[in-house]
Amino acid sequence: MNDWIPLLWTIGSLAALWIVARWISSHIQALGWLIAGNADGAVVALWAILFPGILVHELSHWLVAKLLGLKVKPPDLYPRRRGKHIRLGSVTVTSGGHLPDSVVGMAPFLLGSLGVLVLGTRVFDLTGMVQGITQEGWSGAWQGLIAVLGVSDAWLWLYLTFAISNAMFPSPSDTEPVRPVLMFGGLLICLALIAGWTPQLAPDWLAAINAVLLVLAEAFTFTLVVDIGCGMLIIALEFVLSTLRGQRVVFESSRNSSRRRGR
Repeated sequence: MNDWIPLLWTIGSLAALWIVARWISSHIQALGWLIAGNADGAVVALWAILFPGILVHELSHWLVAKLLGLKVKPPDLYPRRRGKHIRLGSVTVTSGGHLPDSVVGMAPFLLGSLGVLVLGTRVFDLTGMVQGITQEGWSGAWQGLIAVLGVSDAWLWLYLTFAISNAMFPSPSDTEPVRPVLMFGGLLICLALIAGWTPQLAPDWLAAINAVLLVLAEAFTFTLVVDIGCGMLIIALEFVLSTLRGQRVVFESSRNSSRRRGR
């Protein structure tokens, strides 16, 4: 069972990050609406606050498309609103087939994950922080928080972690070419399992994979804590503005949340 912990932790922390990113997106838009008094203000607020992440998202599409030899236009980094749908940036790429398109579509997630991993391990010494928490519990967590805030330009690095993590998830248009690839791959695996294929990894390979997953899980968990902290600050500002203006933003449903960046 212990062999599954890194994988389950990675999936769980990533799922929580996605949920929190949608929650934060909604409240940033609410904050923008309260400031400007209209829907365009909500879009501009979301675009402005997440711009470093949007830049990384669109440049990831562009860079990977270039590396794969696909025809691609320069990124469009201006926000667009069509009714209730929002596009904060886009890259136009000529299709190269399901597999290359899938790689291009998932590029922001892959490079964004790499970005938060580098920030967590190289800037904030995430490994030492995890060791402190494991050995000393809440005392170690408090010392870790002090260490994070003591990093040079900590607020800048924390903001970049927040912006990148909230813009790295693929948009509906990003995932369109991925779906057939996943369905076909899943079908092949199911058929292989039915036919009696039972994959066994060598202990060294399993240990190496789990080590990588463990580092990713720690980075995603650290990013989740950063996002929740930033989200609480956004909600506090929203509450203050709502009180001052005597207005309250009501969220109709998740379907009315922002549509993420696409190609």
